[in-house]
Amino acid sequence: MNKLVVLLFFSLFLGVQSHGQYRKVVHQTFETDSVDQIVIQLVGDLVIESWPGNIIMTETTVNIFDASSGLVKHMMKAGRYESISERPNESMILTITSKDQDRRDIKVRRKVGGELVERKVFELVDVRVFIPEDFTFMNEEKTHWERKPEIEDETEAEQLQKASTKGTGTP
Repeated sequence: MNKLVVLLFFSLFLGVQSHGQYRKVVHQTFETDSVDQIVIQLVGDLVIESWPGNIIMTETTVNIFDASSGLVKHMMKAGRYESISERPNESMILTITSKDQDRRDIKVRRKVGGELVERKVFELVDVRVFIPEDFTFMNEEKTHWERKPEIEDETEAEQLQKASTKGTGTP
């Protein structure tokens, strides 16, 4: 009897296509060697922060609910979550954008009770962008960054240090 229950259990679930939550993290890097400005135009929930690296790194975390693994692989392969960089005419401005700027809803059709039903797939896309610390942001949204001027003279650096601590009570 126990074998019959186990056999019945597995036979019911082996024929059902697996749909669940899938999570994928995609990292990409972009060189900043000969760039003075960076413009970020990415789709998704965006967090931009400074870091000690010398390149820009994007970390895109995709959570897709109620979809097949094949659908998730297809979306990744099609570049739905990919970031691209543009630097027209070798300008000093690097623009990083989402390859898919529209990112339309994903819809799937499934049989429910013998009837074909179309449903929207729920997806969450979080993007973290790490900008080298030798850049400073130029707007509140932190989507436009400019390279900090290099200080060549040590006395000039000391003067700037003194000016920044002046009036704060710090020696």
